[in-house]
Amino acid sequence: MSTAVRRAGGAVHRWLSLPATRDVPVTDVDAIARRYLMYVLLPSWAVPALADYRYHKRSRIEDTTGLPEAQPHALMMLEIGAAVAAALFLRITRTVFVGMLGCAAAHAVTSAQDIRLAYDSPREVSPGEQHVHGFLEVMPWTVIGTLTCLHWQQIRHSEPDSPRLAWRDPPLPWWYRVAAAGAAVAGVAGPYADETRRCRRAAARRRGEP
Repeated sequence: MSTAVRRAGGAVHRWLSLPATRDVPVTDVDAIARRYLMYVLLPSWAVPALADYRYHKRSRIEDTTGLPEAQPHALMMLEIGAAVAAALFLRITRTVFVGMLGCAAAHAVTSAQDIRLAYDSPREVSPGEQHVHGFLEVMPWTVIGTLTCLHWQQIRHSEPDSPRLAWRDPPLPWWYRVAAAGAAVAGVAGPYADETRRCRRAAARRRGEP
């Protein structure tokens, strides 16, 4: 193997390496799980979200169910957004973990109501959209399950003197936080904001407003 290839491989390894937290012993399995969570699970979440948005747009949600269905979509985005923000910026303590569980449970309830609304509406819900919904329902629990495996010590044995809410120490790399925020805006918040805008405009048009 040439020196250039070895150097390139070392650079990639350092780029993918994560900072060790002070309260969790890092093993090879921990590092692999963290990389899987950060570089596979979280980025791939935007794929079914964008696909769901495209299905809604193709079926002209603004002319069928409109805001009554678009609003639960925005609510689910906020529910999961709060959980993801906690995972990115806060130390995973028992309090934070319970809060994330609450967000995931609220998302599941809202999702069930959203599916019932879409099923009873004149909007066509294609098999592809139903398949995408399956991914969106499972992914929050997949992320929480991975976090549970990584932080079970803090979740199970909460130290009396440890703060319930604290920033990550050390924080995640700045470039990752910027990339995560950009992906959330471009892949989730932006599309669903456009969906809500189109539904509001269609509702105003039906009321005869300019």
